[in-house]
Formats: sequence, C-alpha cells, structure tokens
Amino acid sequence: MPDKAIYEQIYQKLQSIVGPERVSNDGPVLIAYERDQHWPFVTPTRPAIVVQPKSTEEVQQIVKIANEHKIPIVPLSRGVNVRGLCVPAKKGSIVIDLRLMNRILEINTEMMTATVEPGVTHGQLQIAAREKGCRICIPGAPATGSILANYLLRGVYHTNAGDGIDHALSAEFVLPNGELLKVGSAAFPNSDPYWRYTCSPDFLGLFQSMPGSMGICTKMTVKLYPLPEHEVWFMLGYDKIEDAIAIIPPLMNAQIPSVLWVLPQYTLIKLIAKKTKELEKLRGTFPEWTIPITIEGPKEIVEAKVKVAMDIIRKTSPPKTPLKPVPPPTNFVKEFKYPRNILGFLRAGSYHALAFYGPLKKYPEYIRMMKENGEKAGYKREQVDLLASPYAQFWGQACYYEAEVPYTSAREESVEMVKKFHYATLKDLIKIGIYGWFRPFLNPMKLIIDDLGTYGKLWRDIMKLIDPNEIMNPGKVFPMEKELT
Repeated sequence: MPDKAIYEQIYQKLQSIVGPERVSNDGPVLIAYERDQHWPFVTPTRPAIVVQPKSTEEVQQIVKIANEHKIPIVPLSRGVNVRGLCVPAKKGSIVIDLRLMNRILEINTEMMTATVEPGVTHGQLQIAAREKGCRICIPGAPATGSILANYLLRGVYHTNAGDGIDHALSAEFVLPNGELLKVGSAAFPNSDPYWRYTCSPDFLGLFQSMPGSMGICTKMTVKLYPLPEHEVWFMLGYDKIEDAIAIIPPLMNAQIPSVLWVLPQYTLIKLIAKKTKELEKLRGTFPEWTIPITIEGPKEIVEAKVKVAMDIIRKTSPPKTPLKPVPPPTNFVKEFKYPRNILGFLRAGSYHALAFYGPLKKYPEYIRMMKENGEKAGYKREQVDLLASPYAQFWGQACYYEAEVPYTSAREESVEMVKKFHYATLKDLIKIGIYGWFRPFLNPMKLIIDDLGTYGKLWRDIMKLIDPNEIMNPGKVFPMEKELT
C-alpha cells in the first residue's frame, strides 16, 4: 500500500476533479462504507477515501489516478448492498460512490427503453416509466436500490417479463485504464443503443455478474414493458412440495404465468400479515406450500390462458385450495408488483438469505438438507424456509431458490448459528448439484475455485487482461492471490 504522502497527493488530485465537498477521508464518513449486512462473512474494511463523481468524465479521471498508483477501487451505485460486494477487500481502497449520477437520460416509448445512470433507483424509474404508459421489470429489492446495478448483477425479479434475468440492452463502462468502452449497438457510430446482440461477441454479458471487477458502468439502456391491460390471480395451496412443483413445468412451458413463486407457509404469512402480532396467529391457517400465479395481458388472451392453466393444473396436480381466480391480499400484490416493502417483509425480524440456482426436481432434496443443517446449527425445523421462482423463460429445470433463516447481527449466538448453517449448506449444495450461485460473492467461490478447470482459468485470464494491475474491486469474484496489509 502506498505511503501517506502518496495518498495525500491522490486526495488533492481528487479534490481538483470533483471539488472538496465531494471527496472525503474523514473517519465518520468512511465508517459508513466499511460493511454491509453480510459483515459476518466479509471482513469489514474501511476505505481510505470516498469520492462522489457526477459524470463519466470524472469517473475516468478518478480511475486513471487509481490505476497509475495501483490503488484498489470499489464502485458503489446506491449503497443498498448485500454480500459485501461494495465493501473494500483491501486496506487503502478508494470507494467511488456513484449515487450523484442519478439522471434518467431518456425514456423512449417507441423503442420501449430507458437510458439511466447508476444512481437512478428502481422507484424513480418505475414512476417515470408509468407516467409514459409502461413499466420496468421490478427487482425483488427496495425502491431505493439502483436499477442499473441490479440489472448489471442479474437480480431476481418478481414478474416474468422479457428474458428472465436479462433486461439490459447496451451500456458504457470505464475500464481500469480510464478508457470508455461502449457495448451493444451503442458501440456502433450513429447507432441508437437499443439492441444488445450485434455481429460481435456479447461484451455486455462479459461484464454482467462481475460486481465492478473489470470496469465501472456509468450508463445503461434497459428494457421497458407494457402495462398489463388485464390480470388474473390464482393462489394454489399444497401440503406436499412434490405436488406443488408438479404443475410448474407445464405452466411455464405453455408461457402462461407472469408471476409464479413457490412460497413456504411462513414466508406467505410474512407477506400477508399487516401487523407483527398477526404472524403467530396465522401459523397453521394456510397450506404448507402456496403457489401464487398471475396471468396478465390483453383481456382475451388472459381469459384463454386462464382456461388452459386451469386444465393443466386440474390434470397434473389439483390443489387443496379452490381452483379458481382469487383476489390476493393487498400486501401481497404490493410485494410482487412494486419495489419491495422491506419494512413490511421484516415484521418477523431480520433474516439471512442464501440464494442459488438449481434444478426444480431437486427442490425436495434441498429442503430436507437445509432443515437438517438448520437443526444442527441450533434452529427449529420450521425456522428454515426455502422459497423458489422458475426462470421467466422456463427451459428444463432452471429455478431460483432463496433459503431464509432468522438472524440478529447484534447477538453473537445468532451470528454463529447463521454462519454454521451457511457454510454447511454451501458445501452440501455443491454435492447435490446446482447451476450456480446468485451472484459470484466470495464465500462460495472459494469452495469451487479448484473445480472450475479451464473455465475458471479463462475467466481469470480475461479479468487480468482487462485489469492487469488488479485494482477493480479485487476479491469479489475470485480469492485474492496476494493480500495487502
């Protein structure tokens, strides 16, 4: 790590770029950037400097200075972070806080796109899009999160809109050497940035799910979707998970649902309850598993799909609840149609989520394993939940899962319990067989690094080719070869 004199020079240079009011090395400011809710798994590390640019040009200048001195940099869009992705892994890092780059640059209803900067929130863009008669694909995250960051990291989405987890069309990235890279059709002179796949390789895909590890995204064009003319809800209840998931492949293959999730009883209760004291009263009043389904679109098409859906469900696995359209609880609609109401979802207390992708047919096996690991860690079996959502465009058995256990970071006993459950479950998931992790955060990557073979080597080589000085958010994809102290 460079000495204090070098950092003082860097600090003065950053002040000349953004002004003294948008750069800080004060302890009370820096402490807010040293950890997130994943701190028991990612060591809190305070940055040396935080800087807030307002333009792509300022980001380029900042990155050039960091690269010249080989100073690690950590990009952050809105600060609504999980899994330590925006927490420095090395001492002496510079956090580039992008929240002041918060402009919606364009909403184009003809092309059904919006172009945004990293500080634009889900709520901000959803409001602007709805004013134009369209909508975004809502991430399962608070309204204050960055839409650019979520689409870049391929978040989980409540509605099965478009291409599942890919809602980004084109973007621009500041590379570690300060150069600007445009990807998608935006790379072509005089071309509107409205198409991702050109005659070239998918460079946007290369930078996705790479939390700031190869470059900083300063602008992105994303997909918009039409507002539904009509919608119908079903709430299907089952006592056995095997019966519940049997209906999913035929429904998804017929491209019927706009929303389809598999929810354990207690997860459903947390979404429905209006007050904390209602949680325990509602236990046992619902089936063990509930599948909410929304069918939306033009009224005639929705009505036709409803008939097909009911026929599929009746023939495949009839629910214990009435097989008919039902109006869902208001809280439930808000959860799945709008940005997440985190305060409402946390009525049962804070929780730890372990998310991954795996085959739908292994759902019962995942549940049994997690319940056992939960008991070994000190939980009651009913405290371990596993909810799931199939990919929007369902191919084969592809499914998103999220295991949840109660967690209180202020209690050492709770921290130890969640860590024991977390690491045991990570190892067992690899043994059982999964498609991959929900974002490449460091802990699970350590477990599979030796099993990636040529794939992992090529991945590393590409990262080092783009970032030879390894300054871009090091330690967030692969374990660092050399630690700085």
